Amino acid sequence: MAEARRTLMKKMMHKQGWHLLSLVVLLFAIWYGWEFLPQAQAGVLWGVGTSFWFWLAIAVPVIHQIYAVIFWRGELHTNWLSKSLGSKERAFKFFRAGFFPMLAARPVSIILLSVANREQLSLGLGWRIGIGIILFAGFAWMMYSVVHYFGMDTAAGRDHFYPEEYKGLALEKRGIYRYVDNAMYSVGFFILWFWGVIFASPAALLAAAFNHAYIWVHWFTVEKPDMQAIYGGNS
Repeated sequence: MAEARRTLMKKMMHKQGWHLLSLVVLLFAIWYGWEFLPQAQAGVLWGVGTSFWFWLAIAVPVIHQIYAVIFWRGELHTNWLSKSLGSKERAFKFFRAGFFPMLAARPVSIILLSVANREQLSLGLGWRIGIGIILFAGFAWMMYSVVHYFGMDTAAGRDHFYPEEYKGLALEKRGIYRYVDNAMYSVGFFILWFWGVIFASPAALLAAAFNHAYIWVHWFTVEKPDMQAIYGGNS
């Protein structure tokens, strides 16, 4: 029994030391950038200073990704939520009810930050529009590919709840996935940069950089190891 618990804990915590270390480093880096960019601290929205909106935009992805780790790993290795709620279907619905609102909160928090800290960069309108079109086009292509080929449920981690259905399946190679293996984390996060560019907000660009870097921490310390367990050699 003790050995089984140790084995389970090892699976649950696999690479989470690296996750924590990477998060600490990123938080320090983002704090440093924030402190030494006074223009990133300027502005107000609804009577609330930019500092509040900035740290909200940092807290949201941290909460979101820790939520995913707990539920994904817990369900993949113990089925604890399925056992508690009586079925995998109920468990996944419960998980999605938290996952998607938190996912939406990531761009929403950056939009609010962008508005609070707007017009703090010397970036001409032409540059904003040009860069914005590129960023939004990449995001739109990614979303089309996810909805039509990959599936929103799979994007939310359905494979952690139904690993037996995904075992041995080939990874998606249609749409944007034909050219970019992990389009959600590379191209998909362009939408977070988009708002900082459009509103000329250095604070929003810092928050987007944190989001983008931290999702790759999630990939290397959570999702990639889990995919190797779920999909086997095809991951």
